[in-house]
Amino acid sequence: MKQNTTEKKTVPKDVKIGDLLLFAYYSKVENKTANGEHLTLKNIDNGMDFEVHGSQLIETAYPADQFKEETSVNGTEMAELLTKSYNRPFTVTFVKANGEERTLRGRLVSIDTLRGYSLVEDLDIPYTENRFRKIDHRELISFITNGKKYTLKK
Repeated sequence: MKQNTTEKKTVPKDVKIGDLLLFAYYSKVENKTANGEHLTLKNIDNGMDFEVHGSQLIETAYPADQFKEETSVNGTEMAELLTKSYNRPFTVTFVKANGEERTLRGRLVSIDTLRGYSLVEDLDIPYTENRFRKIDHRELISFITNGKKYTLKK
């Protein structure tokens, strides 16, 4: 019996222009066919364009934007999820120091558990600029990773 060793993480027909996907590197969708089985992407670490053909490859990409289920968690649980998200793209919504709500698509760089924040890289900022941002774990509102969305319990 043949075993399927690749997990389907991304639904090709649900890919949208601007979605963030991980293959062996982080990339942003620049263009796609109607069925999502042919993508033109930009490597966000060097600005180079490339193409991906076939739903079997696209389905194994880790999305920062897509989720199939939603769960409410407390603030400690959400902070733990963020601090365990190495090597996965994510979307996080939080309150900035000035009181503004912000949504950031990025990747985890490091954690300062003593001060209670994570250093993340904002992947929507061009690679030629400073993309590093601090996120206070006490200010998290929602977090999307690995096909799941976590929202703060009220």
